[in-house]
Amino acid sequence: MKRYGFPSLCVIFLLLCSNCIHAQTGTQAEKLMNALKGKDLQNALTLMQNVDSVNYRDKDDFSLLMSASMRGYTEVVILLLEKGATVDLQSNKGETALMEAAHQGQTAIVKLLLDKGANMDLQSNIGGTALMKASQEGHIEVVRLLLERGANSKLKSKKGRTAYDYADDYSKNRVIRTMLHNDMKKK
Repeated sequence: MKRYGFPSLCVIFLLLCSNCIHAQTGTQAEKLMNALKGKDLQNALTLMQNVDSVNYRDKDDFSLLMSASMRGYTEVVILLLEKGATVDLQSNKGETALMEAAHQGQTAIVKLLLDKGANMDLQSNIGGTALMKASQEGHIEVVRLLLERGANSKLKSKKGRTAYDYADDYSKNRVIRTMLHNDMKKK
């Protein structure tokens, strides 16, 4: 068993106390972000009642809406949108809540965001779109939904790649067939 001397115990105590003080003095938005990251949905829903900034971003420039969307917390997404969260708020990498939800296959949240006017063809700094992210991961229902709503399957990333290319790279043949079928219907 390791023994700690008095000075070591004091340092440990001060570190623990400073973390407690920081946790107690954070804003509602910071606390909500921590609850979302900690996958504490019940606490997140409670904190949503008095959130002080619906467009809060963490140190990684991730918004509350992005965090809730990628984790599939539909109730939190609804509350954030009702309180006025900016649906197309972009991170410093140009990513949006819609892109995060599409990447994770959160079909219900993708639908909610689209219903609130999310721009499905908005591109990140590297040119990625929600459709590209869903295609890459093989989330066929999200791909279908985006295509039904009119997503542009021909947009190109900065490297000249389309949603087809991302689906092809990852052998997502069902995604490719869905996109091709959609393109054929448009003709």
